[in-house]
Amino acid sequence: ELYRQSEIIFTNIERDNRSESYSVSQTDNQISAKIGRADKTITGKHTYNISYSVKNGIGSNYPDHDEIYWNVTGNEWKIPIVSASATVSTDFGVASNQVICFTGPYGSQAKNCNVPADFPQSPITTTASLSPYQGLTIVVGFPVNTFPKSILNR
Repeated sequence: ELYRQSEIIFTNIERDNRSESYSVSQTDNQISAKIGRADKTITGKHTYNISYSVKNGIGSNYPDHDEIYWNVTGNEWKIPIVSASATVSTDFGVASNQVICFTGPYGSQAKNCNVPADFPQSPITTTASLSPYQGLTIVVGFPVNTFPKSILNR
């Protein structure tokens, strides 16, 4: 079979604006970060900032556009997410020409999220809490042929 090889690199995880320890594990179709220490239990409400970068994450090349389709949060969280946001930056000078977002469980068409008029300077944000097993997905479109045609590795 052919696969495009994407790479996800966690760059920083903070709890309540302080660096937090974490470990990363990966299967063929999922990458997970375990946050905190196994020997320490915490309680109460906390704010987590999870930053990561994605290499080779282009979703598709279509006849009339190219796009990045990305589930920002993942849908496997067993706890609610009060708010989530996403920024998209590229290392080339082409601006996106259409952006939409979705929230909810896998396959949801709900749009409890906001794409600001000045995107990508301001982030896409959720406008309602995400329940357990719900996520934020973004679709960022670019002019056709912005990206090289997808070449999949064996």
